[in-house]
Amino acid sequence: MQATIHLDDSLIQTAFQLSGIKNEQALIEQAVKELIKNYQAKTKMQHWQKTVSELAGSWESFPDIEQLRADLIPEQPRESL
Repeated sequence: MQATIHLDDSLIQTAFQLSGIKNEQALIEQAVKELIKNYQAKTKMQHWQKTVSELAGSWESFPDIEQLRADLIPEQPRESL
């Protein structure tokens, strides 16, 4: 399973400052784990504990947005409405 989450830079910088985590990958993994734990606590979905929470960080490396967009053809100018 893969998911792409787009966050604005100010939100990421705030998360770095509040968490004390310096590595972006580690920050994302921690955030996903906390999100899953909070969701489990609210919904009592304990069966997610092993399968979903272990997914965070399970891929070796995932390209960042610049790498994903590198091969895209630039958009053409649009007509004004």
